[in-house]
Formats: sequence, C-alpha cells, structure tokens
Amino acid sequence: MTLAVVGAWRPWVRKIPVRTADGSLVSTSELVQGLRAGIHGLDMFVVFGALVAVLGTLIARRYDVSPAPFLVAASVLILWAASTMLAEYRSVERYEPELGVYLTLAGGLVLLVLGVARGVKVAVRRRRGERTGPAT
Repeated sequence: MTLAVVGAWRPWVRKIPVRTADGSLVSTSELVQGLRAGIHGLDMFVVFGALVAVLGTLIARRYDVSPAPFLVAASVLILWAASTMLAEYRSVERYEPELGVYLTLAGGLVLLVLGVARGVKVAVRRRRGERTGPAT
C-alpha cells in the first residue's frame, strides 16, 4: 500500500524531445497527467484505494470478518488508475513511463495477491470448520 502511494507521488511519465527539421531538439508544451511529482488527477484513485485497504482492514479486525474483499477492491482501484495511464503513455511515442507508474502497479499487485491469499485462507479454514476471526 505504501508502495502504491509512493508511486503515485513520484512522476509517472517524462517527455522525450522531438528532433525538428533543422536538427534541434524541442519538447512539446502540452500538460501530461503524471508529468509532475505530487498527487494530481488519477492519483486520487490510488490514495482512495490505499484508504479503502486501511479502513477495510480496521473494520475487518473490529467486526471479526476477512479483510480480503477490501484489499481486492483497493487493488482494483489502484491497478485501474495505473494501467490506464501506462497504456496512454505507451500509445504516444514521445512519452516514456517513469518509475512512479511501475511502483503504483507493483503496489496494486501486492494488494491483490494479499487479498486473494487472505480470501483463500479464510475459505479453506471455513471448509475445515475452523474459527475464522482476526487471528487467522
């Protein structure tokens, strides 16, 4: 989760200068989401996903339920935001994805794996008839 938020904070893309007809390098002036460091635009989905994971885990602990649905829901938000922007960056030749978008994707994948693993663990314990509280 921290990985995803740190990734959201870092720049997600950089512009590659274009060579003009006279041989000089020029960078375009359009504003690209993810070009600057900080939380902007779709980064809010990453932050909201991290909050869903934290609050969902706290609620799960309090009410003796599995946090798996909260972790999976959070990972879907994070992965959607990062993969959407990565696809956009890769579709334009003069944009190069930066470390931030990859960190965000990695954070989303970690949450997804944790959520699925936790859900499988709870399902196996329920099938065996064991207690499935917060200590599981």
